[in-house]
Amino acid sequence: MKIGYKIREFRSNLKISQSTLGKKAGIPQTTISDWEKGKSIPNVEEALKLANALEVSIADLIEEDKSNVI
Repeated sequence: MKIGYKIREFRSNLKISQSTLGKKAGIPQTTISDWEKGKSIPNVEEALKLANALEVSIADLIEEDKSNVI
């Protein structure tokens, strides 16, 4: 599973907007939008802030879904 999809999924689970997530993480809403659309990916520092704001572990955020691997 791609990180952008995970960001959207975790954000939706918390029932918060991109803007609210951005404020919690100290990251612009437009950047979060770009990540969710797959236009870019967060760097390590941003991923740590994002994981904290989403209340998930960094591993949950960045780890690829291994169920699709043969």
